[in-house]
Amino acid sequence: MANLSLSDYLSKQGLDKWIEALSIPDAPARREGVRVSLAFFASQMPTLPTSAALFFLAAMDLSRPVRSVVLPKGTELAAYRVPTEPPHKLFYTKVGASRHELGINPADRSFVRFEVLRDASALEAHTTGTIDTWTKRLPGQAVTVAPRSNATGYMATAGGIQYIVPNAASYLKPTQFQGL
Repeated sequence: MANLSLSDYLSKQGLDKWIEALSIPDAPARREGVRVSLAFFASQMPTLPTSAALFFLAAMDLSRPVRSVVLPKGTELAAYRVPTEPPHKLFYTKVGASRHELGINPADRSFVRFEVLRDASALEAHTTGTIDTWTKRLPGQAVTVAPRSNATGYMATAGGIQYIVPNAASYLKPTQFQGL
């Protein structure tokens, strides 16, 4: 992997490195998605390791628009969390989105609703299908091999909108917990 930096969004050569590291075809929409994402990470999450940024980008459908947005106070968001996770993490979605379209293993996840307490910066992107290697599979779930990471996981479907909300505990208040 080339020497990547979150500030690579500032140059064509920098973006070229990320496109190559992601092993995706170079196209204007994808390049813009990488640029917008890196600009967001550099300004809102400057200590994010480039390996994490690469992982996040790989889980985005970069053929669709990626936007830096402000979620207004009062907006409702949702998340699907496993029992061992705290409610505040990094990834959220719109209320009403199916957990089956978020690029995660839906097994053993509970619905959590949040209210935005004050305007919050977020990165909005569509999810892409990915092999979820971080969620414990339930007995009987299909196993998929993830050759690059030498791991196995659940092939998660995608297409839904996700929001990356840095420092979510400062902006979001959980208002409903519901087991599924």
